[in-house]
Amino acid sequence: PPTPNPSTSFGYGFGIQPYGADMDFVVDATKDAGFNWVRFQLPWRDVERDGKGQYRWGDLDNIIDALHAGGINVAVSIVKAPDWARPANTDFSVDGPPADAQDFADFLTAFVVRYQGKVQAVELWNEPNLWHEWGNEPLDVARYVDLLCAGYAAVKAQDPAVRVISGGLTPTGVNDGVVAIDDLVFLQRMYQNGARTCFDGLGAHPSGYNNPPDVRFGYTNPDEPEFKNH
Repeated sequence: PPTPNPSTSFGYGFGIQPYGADMDFVVDATKDAGFNWVRFQLPWRDVERDGKGQYRWGDLDNIIDALHAGGINVAVSIVKAPDWARPANTDFSVDGPPADAQDFADFLTAFVVRYQGKVQAVELWNEPNLWHEWGNEPLDVARYVDLLCAGYAAVKAQDPAVRVISGGLTPTGVNDGVVAIDDLVFLQRMYQNGARTCFDGLGAHPSGYNNPPDVRFGYTNPDEPEFKNH
């Protein structure tokens, strides 16, 4: 069975959509590329949709078992609160975070217990500096840090070997506080709110957008003027 790499190691992997996929193909393709990690998103709402403590793990058992049996390290990004856990006045047309961070922590406890030894890392949320991943609610660094720290404590209480990754911040190039908070600004505020002791690895999304991969900083193109300098 796979074991977590030493904390100083570095590995490559694929981000996949595993639901309904041929997991034998996923395992073989990952190994053929010389990689040993796979990451995918798990919508919390799909597992605990019917109410607190009512879990429907579905095909997740088969997905994780197949990756584990194939010797692949597994990182799961846990996102999207179920409706019952969200604030009553939220925009339910957009997925978002829970009202109470403890509900998230309780779900993580159940997840880590169920898949102990089979999941090597969990990423706690995704792009919390972007409105669309924050339920169209006011962007709130302190609230995200509460979510992160509650989740970190829950995971480590069950299995200290599982690595906790902070939610990858999106490089939006926008910092209006409504659509997005600049990822660097958001990260600085995370540290100001005590996030430093609540993750093992920092999540980041280094999207290139429309920059060619071989250009230097400062590249410009008048036909595509936006998102060049971020």
